[in-house]
Amino acid sequence: MSLTKITSVVTVVVSLVIFSCGPELADKEYELIEQAKVFEDEGDFKNTLKAYKKLLNKYPESTYSHEALFKIGASYFYMNDFDETSETFRQQFNNNPSGKFDSVARLMIECGEDNKITEEELLTLAQICEVGEVYEEAIKACKRKLNDFPDSMTSDETIERIAFLYYNNIHDFKKAIVYHERLIKDYPESEFVSRARFMIGFIYANNLENYELAKQCYNEFLELHPESELSESVKWELEHLGQDVNSQLDDLFGNEKSNDKSTK
Repeated sequence: MSLTKITSVVTVVVSLVIFSCGPELADKEYELIEQAKVFEDEGDFKNTLKAYKKLLNKYPESTYSHEALFKIGASYFYMNDFDETSETFRQQFNNNPSGKFDSVARLMIECGEDNKITEEELLTLAQICEVGEVYEEAIKACKRKLNDFPDSMTSDETIERIAFLYYNNIHDFKKAIVYHERLIKDYPESEFVSRARFMIGFIYANNLENYELAKQCYNEFLELHPESELSESVKWELEHLGQDVNSQLDDLFGNEKSNDKSTK
C-alpha cells in the first residue's frame, strides 16, 4: 500500500474516533452541569462546589466555564465562606471583566464584608438577580432568607416569590405548585393564599393538563374564596377545562373583529 493511501486511511480513522468521542464528551459535560444544578436547587452547596470544580477541571475550555466559576463563588457565599467567595469572584473578574454575573458577584462580596448576611441584603440580592435574569440565584437568595429569618413578616411573600420564579422563569411547574402549597399550609391567613390556590388549579389545567386535579382545585377555590376577585376567572376556567383557550377567545372576540373590518 502506498504512503498516500496509508495516510488517507489513518486520517479517516482519526476523524471517526474524534467524531465518535465528541458527542460523548459533550454528554458527560452536560451530565456534570445537570448534576451540579440538582445539588444547587437542593441547597447542597458542598456537593454543588465539587461538581462545578470537577467540570472546570475536566473541561477548562467549556462555554459554561464562566458561569461555573460564578456558581463556585456563589456556593462559597451560601456556605458563609466569604474569603473564598471574594477570591473566586476576583478571579472571575480577571477572566471576564464584563460578564453577565458581575453585578451579582460584586453584591455578594459586599454582603460578606461583615461576615454575616442580613435579611435586607438577601432581599436586595434576590431583586438584583431577578433584574439580571439570574433566576436560580434569586431563588437561592429567597430560600436563604426563609431559612435564616423564619419569623420574618414577609415570609409568605417570599414563598410566593419563589413559586412565581419557578413558574415564570424556570418553568418548573411542579416546583411552583410545591411552593404555592407551602404558602397555603404555613400561612393560611396570608393575603396571598387565594392567589396561590388559584395558581395551583391554573397550573394543573394549563401546564400539566391534569384536568381532574384542576377541577378539584378550582371547586375548592370557589368554596373557600367566593368573594375573591379571581372567582370569575375560576368559573371561566372550569367552563373551558381541556379546551383550546385561543379558540375560545376567537369565539368571544371574533364578532368584534368582523365588525371592526366591516366599519373600515
